[in-house]
Amino acid sequence: MLSQCARSKTRWLAAIPRYRSLSRVIATHGATQVRLASISTKQAVERDTPQKKAPLSKRNNTQEETYHLEKFDPELEFASEELKLLSGGPLAKIGLGDWAEAHRNGKTYSGIVVSQRPIKGGLQMIELMTRSSRVFEFSSDNIPFSLPNFLQLPHIQRLMKTKTDFLRDGARIDDPPMADFRRIAKQFEDRIKFQQATRLAQFGELHQHFIDTESANNELTAQLDDMAKFVFNTERPTDEQLYATHMYVTQDYVHFTATPNVRGSGSFILRKPDEAKNLEWIISSIRSLDDNYKGFLDRCRNAVHFSTQHRDSVTGIVLVGNDKQQFPTFSANDKKYIDFIVEWVTNQKFALLTPHEIFAPAILKALKCYEKVHIEKDVAAQFLRDIGMWQPWDNMTLLEEAPISVEHFWSAKAQENEKIMSRGEKAIEKHILGSTQSSTGSLDPHKPYPNDICDGIRHDFGSLTVYTIDDPSAKEIDDGISVEKFSDHTWVHIHVADPSAYIHPTQELANVMAARVQTLYLPERHFPLLPEGLSSQKFSLVSSSSDAGQYTMSFSAKIDNEGNVIDSKIRPGWVRRICKLSYDQVDSILEGSTPSNDKTALSTLVSISQQHLKQRIAHGAVNFDRPEPSVHLLPYPLDLPSLKFSAPDFQQHAPDINFSVRMGGQSPSRALVTEFMIMAGRIASSTCEERGIPMVYRAQAPPNPELLSTDEQDLIDSVLSQRDPSTGSIQLKEAFRILRFMSPGTVTTQPGCAHWMMGISGGYAKVTSPLRRYLDMVAHWQLKASMLNSPLPFSEDFLKTMGVRVDMREKQLNRLGAKATDWWIAESLRRRQAQGSLATETWDCIISNEAQNMSGRILPASAFIPSLGTNGKMDPSVERSFELGESLKVRVKEIDPMNPRFTIEPVS
Repeated sequence: MLSQCARSKTRWLAAIPRYRSLSRVIATHGATQVRLASISTKQAVERDTPQKKAPLSKRNNTQEETYHLEKFDPELEFASEELKLLSGGPLAKIGLGDWAEAHRNGKTYSGIVVSQRPIKGGLQMIELMTRSSRVFEFSSDNIPFSLPNFLQLPHIQRLMKTKTDFLRDGARIDDPPMADFRRIAKQFEDRIKFQQATRLAQFGELHQHFIDTESANNELTAQLDDMAKFVFNTERPTDEQLYATHMYVTQDYVHFTATPNVRGSGSFILRKPDEAKNLEWIISSIRSLDDNYKGFLDRCRNAVHFSTQHRDSVTGIVLVGNDKQQFPTFSANDKKYIDFIVEWVTNQKFALLTPHEIFAPAILKALKCYEKVHIEKDVAAQFLRDIGMWQPWDNMTLLEEAPISVEHFWSAKAQENEKIMSRGEKAIEKHILGSTQSSTGSLDPHKPYPNDICDGIRHDFGSLTVYTIDDPSAKEIDDGISVEKFSDHTWVHIHVADPSAYIHPTQELANVMAARVQTLYLPERHFPLLPEGLSSQKFSLVSSSSDAGQYTMSFSAKIDNEGNVIDSKIRPGWVRRICKLSYDQVDSILEGSTPSNDKTALSTLVSISQQHLKQRIAHGAVNFDRPEPSVHLLPYPLDLPSLKFSAPDFQQHAPDINFSVRMGGQSPSRALVTEFMIMAGRIASSTCEERGIPMVYRAQAPPNPELLSTDEQDLIDSVLSQRDPSTGSIQLKEAFRILRFMSPGTVTTQPGCAHWMMGISGGYAKVTSPLRRYLDMVAHWQLKASMLNSPLPFSEDFLKTMGVRVDMREKQLNRLGAKATDWWIAESLRRRQAQGSLATETWDCIISNEAQNMSGRILPASAFIPSLGTNGKMDPSVERSFELGESLKVRVKEIDPMNPRFTIEPVS
């Protein structure tokens, strides 16, 4: 929601092109490309067939079982525009009287919609009455096809013998005429089968036709509408022809696979001919029980037996020792079966059936090595560990979320990005910018700016000391602060690294930055936005190459003695005297009794930062004292699991997990840095508004009073009244009581939008991390172009579309990083469980989510454990209710082998 901001009149969804793969949407503006990952969401639950809860390791990946990230940060929540992008296109609401087709667990259900209601995430719960008059309930994301106003179609109306009155937007059709609906459903489905039967030859040519057509366009997708046009040789396919085509391509899962929300995108992925041929070979081999398949099963049984006999009970390591020769050797054909199982584990689950969901479990069942458990993806992962493909500690969250990281690793696109980054690094590494103010001629996409385009306006800060304050291990130092004290005012300068001095918007390196969106931080390794040699050396404010000075974009604020900003400047800068300090060093200097110039300067900065925070608190700023977990692995970097099997690899040493939690609250040094980074963003925002520079601003609406009851509004007011007046913080247990009312953080090109939690009413833009965030780089390009009176690189219309997409990707990548951290927290608990120490440990926790009733099935409560910095799900067998913010002691009962999720139970 943009709430107080003027809503965009441009329909950004109209700019979304077809999917080029399951996981990417590509938007092009000049030479700049933004590639977006898309994820599927929840799975349906069938109301009239309740099931018992299976143990975590034996459960289906259904809605209530799916791992949910709960970091309690509205900045990580998806706004409505982003939810639409995640779905792959605008999702039309399903209404009463529509025809809908739903899928679950390999079965197809179709019928007339007789009930609908909204649920979380912009989805609906839909009830279908099938031709058998049975009613089934599904989440709308399990409905890949629907026909709006089906019962209102003239030829359907003629079949109705009983008048039925209802509103399409209503909640339920009361007393539906079952005989009429049964007859209508049967006759309609018979007509669809007839449509298919009359065009069998054309359907048989469908895949090859579009492979030839789309390959010529470098795409491997096809729209349902285009396919129906081809099959039925018409420019305007009927609803029945569209549905007949949909049914054919969803049943031909060897040649076609749907995008995660095919109902929204109308797009299907065409498997490449060699992929389809390989699938056909695997399916035929399994069905016929040929010698290749039987030999593979024998070798796998021996491999699993070997691993079971040689596995360390604590680490899970297979200790091969001198018995390595006893392990079977896999053939080239064996690798096809193995990779097929890998694809099942890593493919994201959504409504439509794939061959992997049928035949991968069949392989594992045929092994007869895992007969005491249900065959789910966790069993497949264990099999891949048993044969030496994956290590016991390999991060399953990365594998399950592979489409999100497509620009960073594991893909051909990521490999191409690395090549471009390497070329860009070499082109810039030893490049010395000329002093001509503007470059002449067109810019080479493979080379940096030949000259410093800002040479004529770049300000030399001379001998002024610039303090960079960061963690001791930080290498990408992209900001520093300096201060000039006068009798009646003070100038504070926030100096930001200036990679845009070298990189221009049309450079191929900039394209990679646009695709990657930001640096991805994982416990195993990090994947930088820019090449390491540039981000930690050439551009970093602190490096071996910065001794002679460094380019900056400097955001300066003139502060009066009451802490008010009375003037501001933005200038390309040059700084020479840089003092690198850690947070702890700054705190020590401030606490020390020995006077020094550094202490005087830092004390002045602390005082100004506190005044700035006090003003934000007066405007409603809210801080949550959230404990932040941190995981450090040795060795580092750690190899990621492979997606293609080559040969067994049994690592003999498990990585050490060093886990810590930074508890809530900020030290003076951290608060200082936070406030001045916010100040720089406010300076950028006000400058862009004054000069009419199109910019992507960050915003957050307050809780919407129209959606709140009187009691809910009173609760919010009560909790906010408990804020610490000096920090704006509220206790975590109180935060959990109101978080559900918070609006997600979002982006806009409308200047002056408020950011409620930050206590900012006049607009805010992020500009202080261009080494790590692409949108910060975009801000620098826009500001420089305005200073030079040059054409702006990006129009407002483009930024409207690009801003939402990039913000969505930032959230996806941040959530992935958080889930990856949670995986290693869970892995450390697994090791303690194997050692026998976990059963006696208890943990203080705070209830963060109450139990929810989802169509008769209970989603258990969850609790935040501050000393772990993560959440546990309450054991659903616990027969008591929990209140938000309630504190209690728990123990860990069970740990999921496929997710960073664990079950907890109260300690009596």
